[in-house]
Amino acid sequence: MNGKRHPAMDWQQFQRDLMKQMPFIGKDLDAGNLSNFVQKAIGEFLPKAVPGWQGILPAFNKEIDYELFETHRSIFVRCKLPEGTSPRSVRFFATRRKLKIEHGSESQEIPLPSDINTGRTIARFHEGVLEIRMPKINHAEPFREIFIRDS
Repeated sequence: MNGKRHPAMDWQQFQRDLMKQMPFIGKDLDAGNLSNFVQKAIGEFLPKAVPGWQGILPAFNKEIDYELFETHRSIFVRCKLPEGTSPRSVRFFATRRKLKIEHGSESQEIPLPSDINTGRTIARFHEGVLEIRMPKINHAEPFREIFIRDS
């Protein structure tokens, strides 16, 4: 601590403001999304309420902002990397239904709306924006006959 006294924070006002913004009230809660939401809300509140808060409390790591959209054939995720971040310092991993972003010791998972072909996924970095294209898996597989074995 640096020895400076800071005015008391109005935690009741913070709680009221937080409750107004909760997009998941009345829906199934996902612990990861709830944690990320609270960290983001506190990270936005503290700099306004307590000047110099970074020296008092541990810094909150910010998530990487992204947009997800899909076409008939692919799912796209576009990420604006934080200023000064090299695209080589961010790692991406994909399963059929999730994209995982790792930056330093932090990671976040993005659920995907459809199954993807992880082997054909590509990423490009251009003008500060990283775009990941994940082709969807075609579920129109032909039926296969199942043979009955005699006992």
